[in-house]
Amino acid sequence: MASISETFQKSSGTTVPVWEATCPQSSFPRFDALKKDTSTSVCVIGGGIAGITTAYEIHRNLRKPVVLIEAREVLAGETARTTGHLSSGDQGDRFYNLIKTFGESGAKLAYESHQYAVNRVGEISRELNIDCEYRKLPAKIIKAPEEENDLQDEYEATQKLGLPSSYNASEQVGDLYKGPTLTVNDQGTFHPTKYLVGILEYLKKQKDFTAYTQTRYVSHERKDGKLQISVKGASGADHTVSADSIVIASNMPPRKISHVIKQHYMRSYVIAAPVAKDAYKDILLYDNKDPYVYVRLSEHSDPEKQYLIVGGEDHKVGIEDQSGYDAHFSNLEAWMRENFSKAGQVEYRWSGQVVENAEGLAYIGQSGDEQEYIVTGDNGNGLTHGTLAAKIITDQIAGTKNPWGEIYSPARTPLSGGLGGIYETAKENIVQQKEYLRLVTITTGDIEDLKPCSGKVIRGPLTSGLKPLAVYKDQDGKVSKFSALCPHMKGVVAWNPIEQSWDCPNHGSRFGGASGECVMGPAKMGLSPENEAAEEEAKGSANV
Repeated sequence: MASISETFQKSSGTTVPVWEATCPQSSFPRFDALKKDTSTSVCVIGGGIAGITTAYEIHRNLRKPVVLIEAREVLAGETARTTGHLSSGDQGDRFYNLIKTFGESGAKLAYESHQYAVNRVGEISRELNIDCEYRKLPAKIIKAPEEENDLQDEYEATQKLGLPSSYNASEQVGDLYKGPTLTVNDQGTFHPTKYLVGILEYLKKQKDFTAYTQTRYVSHERKDGKLQISVKGASGADHTVSADSIVIASNMPPRKISHVIKQHYMRSYVIAAPVAKDAYKDILLYDNKDPYVYVRLSEHSDPEKQYLIVGGEDHKVGIEDQSGYDAHFSNLEAWMRENFSKAGQVEYRWSGQVVENAEGLAYIGQSGDEQEYIVTGDNGNGLTHGTLAAKIITDQIAGTKNPWGEIYSPARTPLSGGLGGIYETAKENIVQQKEYLRLVTITTGDIEDLKPCSGKVIRGPLTSGLKPLAVYKDQDGKVSKFSALCPHMKGVVAWNPIEQSWDCPNHGSRFGGASGECVMGPAKMGLSPENEAAEEEAKGSANV
């Protein structure tokens, strides 16, 4: 059985997504750490869907050499913790809101770009002969019992933009629901890790593509006409990648404070339970609550069954009572039992992280230096945002004007609504940290009462200068102490008992519980060890 530190080399949490059942991590392609300086045309930072797809599109279409850098192992981040929805219907951020923010023309470009992504996943899976359960299907939005019916308004907005949508005042969905529905056709779904493993297997065979894992991005600067990208290997050795262009596709760009502070960082929860193969229609399903519930079906290892996958219960990163984490899974199961009574026992449960911004669309493309590109702010649609980002960035590197470049530009200015939302987001990030700090009043005497494989933030008279400590006790009773201050902007981290991680409420950085290593940016390094046990754990990880 892998230790918690080993688990965080391959995942961003200790829970196991359903994708592991049919595409285990042992089947993922493996790459070595960078052991010497190297050079390339394009350096891509990040081994999730945005980074892998961008590397593929650049290599395939521009025939440029590509180096991909990943701090841990490929697919160790949030891509493998999604639910495989491919949506152009933008169910999280209504089109009537996008029209207010970007105008009808901008909202239509948003739809067209996401529809491109839905289709492009299918095209790539066929190009490379990847069996990843890709299929087209309708998506339906239903009205949550306690919510107003805004589906008619959304239907009218989708019709203005030319979406293949329909409104039904009363439709049966699942076992219980009968009421208004909004249907958007030509949506998609797939098995995200099977798909990306297939792309990586193709890329690994190409002579102008190289990936390095256990290699963490540190910084970059322009020197002598080239970008000099500083990285650290697993051994802590410093190396440099010299490149013409850099694509930062690591979910959160570590250098871009201006983007970090105007986004929300959310945890989302998912369960998967078996149902008979023909028990329910194959659709994508959402309700109109905020946060909303999202549902799909996926293959089961038993051909007579399939998995019913239900997600939702989103909340701000690090802002949760310790008992509340587990309750999110219970709430999802209760909703599933009520609406899909044929579901069996829950076999998988996991959580993931979503980066949201006030404007409803990701930031993609050129940022700062003319050869620097970023992808961030997925708004719950990371799979389509990551795919369309690859198209935008590939075009920009080639010097080709992309029709969607302006609405996704990191430097964009929304028509209305978005600016006020940005200010509110930045203010909320500060307020939620203050609220959390009020709760951190645990004394050092509680260390003895810590259960094995659990952690607490300690703030009391015996801590060094009253500095808060993140204290973890392993299964053998060994106690590791780290600074509880996030190395990004000194927010105080919180213990996440579900994923066995330290989560920063400020800007969503996350760290392995036992090792303190960074598993989610914008932080670029791990928590600082404060005792010998913590130093030993940090040395055995990619904590650099």
